Amino acid sequence: MIIEDSVMLQLYLDRTQKEWFQKICREDDVTMSQQVRRLIKQFLSEQGIDPPYPELPNPYVREPRHR
Repeated sequence: MIIEDSVMLQLYLDRTQKEWFQKICREDDVTMSQQVRRLIKQFLSEQGIDPPYPELPNPYVREPRHR
């Protein structure tokens, strides 16, 4: 099974939310991407999912058919 090393996440924030998020990032001296990664890791940890993360099926890779 092939697992992607990266994933793209799009967040849609209104102007106020974006300014608030940027302020938090500046206070923590991190980029917005780094902050999102931290939040995702924190969420996964709270769900009891700690590294190494389990392999999940890649929806873009087809498994070979056995004949």
